[in-house]
Amino acid sequence: MRVAAAANATAFVRRPSYAGMVLADFGVVVVFFNPVSPILFAALMVPAIIWRILVEESTLLRLDEYPAYAHGRPRLVPAVR
Repeated sequence: MRVAAAANATAFVRRPSYAGMVLADFGVVVVFFNPVSPILFAALMVPAIIWRILVEESTLLRLDEYPAYAHGRPRLVPAVR
């Protein structure tokens, strides 16, 4: 697990697919910008993604290797713990 993690995006964040999804969704908000778009993004998408990450991690923490993998890696944004 450590070799694979060191060779890709999971070396920097635990959830690179979610980080990419947030970035892509934010791009859609920018392209179709109107006053409601950023509010809806912040009010609906961000809490839903955070909730999903917390649910997944509660399950993954039961695995033997996951706590060691998760230690020292931010969940979603590099350098933000």
